[in-house]
Amino acid sequence: MRVALDASAAARPERTGVGHYVAHLAEALLAEEPGLELILGVRLGRWRRRKHVLRIPSGTGPGADGARARLCWFWRSLSGVDVVHGPDDRLAGARGPQVVTIHDLFALKQGAGDDAHLREVRARRHAEVVAKASRILCVSEATARDVEALLHVPRERLVVTPLGVSPDHRPIDPALAAPTLARLGVRPPYVLFAGLAQPRKNLEGIARVFAGMAARMDDLSLVLAGADGYPEGRLQTILKETGALERVRQLGYVGRDDLPALYAGAACLLFPSRDEGFGLPALEAMACGCPVVASDRGALPEVVGPGGLLFAPDAIDDLEEAASRLIEDPEFRRGQVERGLAQAATFPWSRTARLTLDAYRAAIAAG
Repeated sequence: MRVALDASAAARPERTGVGHYVAHLAEALLAEEPGLELILGVRLGRWRRRKHVLRIPSGTGPGADGARARLCWFWRSLSGVDVVHGPDDRLAGARGPQVVTIHDLFALKQGAGDDAHLREVRARRHAEVVAKASRILCVSEATARDVEALLHVPRERLVVTPLGVSPDHRPIDPALAAPTLARLGVRPPYVLFAGLAQPRKNLEGIARVFAGMAARMDDLSLVLAGADGYPEGRLQTILKETGALERVRQLGYVGRDDLPALYAGAACLLFPSRDEGFGLPALEAMACGCPVVASDRGALPEVVGPGGLLFAPDAIDDLEEAASRLIEDPEFRRGQVERGLAQAATFPWSRTARLTLDAYRAAIAAG
């Protein structure tokens, strides 16, 4: 099978969600499908950064004899392939079978922060994409439900392909994590938020939870790992309202090599998001032995499941009580760590690849 995968999102040194998805999916596809020829197309705007996409020698693939991967300019990647995959809610306009991945539809929902006209424009764009695609991959059941309801796509054209967690996300001995934490300027105990800080992520709720905890725990800090996506100055205003701004450590973007130590050293991941298409930080935290206190919205119940503690995003007292107990009750914490590790183990990238390959075959068969 010859597949063209738009790898543009991975062609950057500071990868975020879709970029991680593309890179891990490409590696897993090669590992799962002997003889797969994977053409990684990079759009012109990212071509100079193409070296960041994958580090797989041409003609090889981990665990898959005969698998091949190569990079090329995006439009050239579309020639002579069996199926084209757009991994970031857009398609190339190529002829033949096409598959698209939809990660979320936040922008189409009421209260998303955009005006009604912009939602209509985005809805039309998404409608055009799903009309052209033979199969639509959704990263969670929650996203599949949104695609079905908001874009009116028949369920038989949807394939749920949950994301995975990479082997480098695993528990780390505190002594081994200490140098990384010291370099980042982080000292336990701390509660952690990881991801792009934006209104949907409910940093207001996180600040209120931390304010309550900080009033009782003099040595506790709050660590934010991720870029600031709030309107200018808004996040600082939110954090000042905690009354403990001097104990908030804003790291900005954190590289993938440093994240496992940051997760492993945290008292818990605090993730009371108002909606999630998947919620990869919660999965990664559990895999590193970091207990998760999250909201019960979007895809988080299916991703976190029995591995974490779920509450309504505005249930501040419940969120604070759960996070505090993870610090104050070692036996309770050990139980949550074990449940989180077991839950994370059910999300290998190999499963994502197998489900995606099945979708490619179905798209090819449908013509």
